[in-house]
Amino acid sequence: DYIRFWNVLQTVVSEIDTEELKTIMNIFYNVCITQLNKNNSNYYEHLWNAYVFSLDNEIALEENGLLLPSHYKNIVTISLRLNKIDYALAFAEKYKSYLPEEHKNDVYNYNRAHIFFYQKQYDDVLMLLVQSKFTDVFYKLSSRVLQIKTYVELSLLDHQYDDVLDSSMNALKKYIYTNKEINELYASNYKNFYKALNKIISATPKTSENLIEEIKKIKPLPELEWLLMLLQKSKKA
Repeated sequence: DYIRFWNVLQTVVSEIDTEELKTIMNIFYNVCITQLNKNNSNYYEHLWNAYVFSLDNEIALEENGLLLPSHYKNIVTISLRLNKIDYALAFAEKYKSYLPEEHKNDVYNYNRAHIFFYQKQYDDVLMLLVQSKFTDVFYKLSSRVLQIKTYVELSLLDHQYDDVLDSSMNALKKYIYTNKEINELYASNYKNFYKALNKIISATPKTSENLIEEIKKIKPLPELEWLLMLLQKSKKA
């Protein structure tokens, strides 16, 4: 039904009022995000298409001419997951000026660091995160997770990063279990992330055999695809 409705929309878009079209696209976003929260990864492509459609048809911006930070982050994140790194970089630079002033630095710096991560420029990730003073609790949490992912990738290459990774994991655990600023949904998501990552890091060749199915059963689980790739890398290491 989703695909059929999407195909129909493409043929009648010129006949739809702008405000109605925005409402329809919000429905598309919500359907896709609901499916992604159920770990249905097929909807990354659908959501990316919906966002690009909105940008191309000039309906992505709010009435004040600004882009919602959540849309900005989603577009960058999904582009990276789909290996559209050049698109993510071009979009991040082009639409930085459309972000609300009070959130601009947090949103841009985090997403730029995220692009560095996918480019495997790990030193640049860490430097940008250290230089950034995140004020929004969501970006404080997301930046900690990105920092840990970076240390994990570096520790696979050089075990000198093991200690700093362990320290960062402990700091994340304390942050998500004690910080009252984090709402219950985000806290639950990232408690699951911490538990899953800790299982992978602590796994032995014997215990890792059944870990893939165990990880897949954890819901909701941010960074599922990265965690599964990490498990494969760890087996080869």
